[in-house]
Amino acid sequence: MAAAPRRHGKRCCCLRSLSCTALLCTAGDRRVACRNMAASILLVLLSFALMGVGWRLRHRPRWHVPIMAAVMLFDLLLFPLWLYRTHDWGRRLIDEGDILSFGVWAHWGLVLMLLILYALQAALGRAILRGDAGQRQPHARQAIGILLVRLAAFVSGAMLIVPTPT
Repeated sequence: MAAAPRRHGKRCCCLRSLSCTALLCTAGDRRVACRNMAASILLVLLSFALMGVGWRLRHRPRWHVPIMAAVMLFDLLLFPLWLYRTHDWGRRLIDEGDILSFGVWAHWGLVLMLLILYALQAALGRAILRGDAGQRQPHARQAIGILLVRLAAFVSGAMLIVPTPT
């Protein structure tokens, strides 16, 4: 008969400041899950910082375009792969039934809206690079929308973080 999981007496907090609960962590896999969640949030915050650098360099297309393209690539490919590789979404969404929750669908809706805004923003950016100066103002206004939707997607994703009971 296998021994019960050993508790090390620390409070379980994947995000020590945002989602602390009275649950106790178990050793092993739980610490890895907490580190992965913290690393996920750090990656998103770093991508926001990179987005800020791209915004500051908006009058230098030679720098602005690759930086913003890197942020888009991060959101479209790299971060979803990171989440897939480091989190047990099958258990969470299918086994526990979270796939039917409003929070998950709201988050996915925000992510889809962000991807659509990225496509529209890239089209406006290409028009500006071709010399259509009239597209600068819509491009700048849409950038604010992208920032707000991206922030809302990050917050909604962070709200979905729930430490699993032990």
